Amino acid sequence: MNNPKVFLTALLFFSISLFLFTSLLPENQPTPIKATVISHTITQSLDGHRHYLNVELQSGEIVLISAPTGVDCPQGSLVTLFNEGGAFGIGSRYRFVSCIPRYK
Repeated sequence: MNNPKVFLTALLFFSISLFLFTSLLPENQPTPIKATVISHTITQSLDGHRHYLNVELQSGEIVLISAPTGVDCPQGSLVTLFNEGGAFGIGSRYRFVSCIPRYK
């Protein structure tokens, strides 16, 4: 690349290609999902408590999610999650949003 015109042309071409590629990717908006709590677990570690919920999605899939420790979400409660998707659409990540407790 001893010729600056070739270098600048290549740089411009790759910059435009990168811009078009990123603008054509779909926006990754989180999708709200409803699920039912199957079980809940509170664990204690050196840095505090952790709260996990085992939930069944509407599709029948069972996933383990992390929830804030102050949330009381007994078995049978309805939770709202965000499906944030994994990198490049591979896998799924779920984030706890809210819980509607159902007491027996």
